[in-house]
Amino acid sequence: MRRVTLTQFLIEQQRKGLMGADLRLLMEVVARAVKAIAVNVSKGALADVLGEAGSDNVQGEAQKKLDVLSNDILLDANEWGGHLAAMASEEMDLPHLVPNRYPQGE
Repeated sequence: MRRVTLTQFLIEQQRKGLMGADLRLLMEVVARAVKAIAVNVSKGALADVLGEAGSDNVQGEAQKKLDVLSNDILLDANEWGGHLAAMASEEMDLPHLVPNRYPQGE
């Protein structure tokens, strides 16, 4: 069985016409953000990313530090990516509009 990276797989799907370039690039941005989140998870208590954040999400649940950090990492990664116009999550009260200083997707 041939092993392929996520990027190779996505490019192959794009070449077959099964996905557009914008979706491929968006998925690569999200994948890089997930890797950054994984680094923080692996550090755990040493990076002070465990436990309560001291705030509640839109559903009234106590936010965890790792949830807030993950949300911030995904926001930062996708802002500059140029593939989204806005983002929403349960960690935010309102949708987050991509700032005008970055390219925006549809």
